[in-house]
Amino acid sequence: MRDKWVCQYHLHINGVLIRATDGHHLFGRMNDYRDAIIALCHTCHMRIHSGELDNEDLIALQIERGVLGWDDMMRHKRQKTVSSNWER
Repeated sequence: MRDKWVCQYHLHINGVLIRATDGHHLFGRMNDYRDAIIALCHTCHMRIHSGELDNEDLIALQIERGVLGWDDMMRHKRQKTVSSNWER
């Protein structure tokens, strides 16, 4: 509802209004809180999960919009580091 059912990637990156059909968990479903979910169209959502779009760009967008803080980005970076170390 916060994003008015508009794809935030298309709106803020491309300046185009596209209906949002999906909610993307910026930090994964394990960190499921309202501000960590962004409205996207299905195409953008699939592009994020395929690696074609960078999730960190969406996090930075939410920080610029005042939805998230830099501490959220730092938490995400720490989680990625822990995850990549775990996989080794």
